[in-house]
Amino acid sequence: MDGDFRIRPSFDEDRVDLKLFGDLDVWSAQQLGSFLKRLLAEGQTSVVVDLAHLRFIDTNGLCLLVGAHRQFHDAGGELVLANALRGVRRAMDITGISALLSLVE
Repeated sequence: MDGDFRIRPSFDEDRVDLKLFGDLDVWSAQQLGSFLKRLLAEGQTSVVVDLAHLRFIDTNGLCLLVGAHRQFHDAGGELVLANALRGVRRAMDITGISALLSLVE
């Protein structure tokens, strides 16, 4: 289990900002997925995920982000990814996932 992964949420009136720290892999993807599902269940449909401190992402993390993006869109909201570091952005570009997600610098 990756004890280095952390989620730091910040709740605004109409949006939730999530800062991710560490590695998004098979174990931490489950943690993030549960957190995002809980937000949707609570009616939070606008989320910005700040990736500036995410060092690594594997296919489990990539798949989770694609699925979450779709779930938020289907709920009438959006999930935006921001500030991806070079290695994380490269993984998204190589797999073609960056074309499916809302990415901002």
